[in-house]
Amino acid sequence: MRMGHGIMSKRECQRVKEGVILQKSAFKTGVYTVADRSRRYLRYIRSSDLSVVVCSLLFNMFLVALLGMFYVYAVCRLGFLVYQIYAYKKSREKEEHSEAKSQAENINITSPLGFSFKISTEDGKYFKPHNFILMTDIVKSTYYMKHHQCGMRRALRQHFKHANSLLRQFDGFLTAVEGDSLICIFTDLQNAVSFSNKLSELSERSYITGNECLQLRCLIHQGRLDIVVMHTGVLIVGRTVAEAYVLCDNAKSGVLTISDHVYGQYLDCPGSTIRSDLKMERINVNEMCKYLFNSD
Repeated sequence: MRMGHGIMSKRECQRVKEGVILQKSAFKTGVYTVADRSRRYLRYIRSSDLSVVVCSLLFNMFLVALLGMFYVYAVCRLGFLVYQIYAYKKSREKEEHSEAKSQAENINITSPLGFSFKISTEDGKYFKPHNFILMTDIVKSTYYMKHHQCGMRRALRQHFKHANSLLRQFDGFLTAVEGDSLICIFTDLQNAVSFSNKLSELSERSYITGNECLQLRCLIHQGRLDIVVMHTGVLIVGRTVAEAYVLCDNAKSGVLTISDHVYGQYLDCPGSTIRSDLKMERINVNEMCKYLFNSD
């Protein structure tokens, strides 16, 4: 047998024929297998009851529909969760923006005297009811100013410098300086107590003479604070301030004097968390101020 330029032997021709026969038989077997499966499936349908076939088809359709519904529910649920997260973030951003805007705006106040004054919202919190008024006074300040004027002035400069720094530290607001006395407002009682402790400690380091240092009287009171707007700024007046003056004059140095109203409401109660390095003494407002507003 000739093939190309070479000549095949009888044995090689026999191998080629056997390979061709095997390929034809494999193709026929594959065709017969598919055909047999189809015939068996058709035979199963013909031999089975029609209701079984219908139920099988309906069950398969139900499964497909159920899976589709679950897919739609999952997609909708996921979309709703994403929308909730987005809406929450947007609302938070809106609240923060409005809060920052409100804090940036000033509160306009017009006094009966005709002066207008602006208070920022950050400072406006100190003029709300039930804040704490703290008053300090230096013992024997008039005597020291008369006999040790240079030393007293130097000690006062240090005293005011310390007070200004501590007011920022303990979130206080200075409303007035009358001579050597400070009138401050605090929104938190513990901050007022801590301010008094620290200022008293630093005052002991402010020496007037070689062996004499500043000694403070500190008083904490609470009540209504009336605001009077002057052309120079805001002043607090009223019964509470007048009582604080009287109580501070009767306070002792080296201790923290607290009015009985504040003491009974915030200190003399179970679970009080107010702590002080100085000894806290109670003072009776009605007893000390009984002649202050007497009309007789």
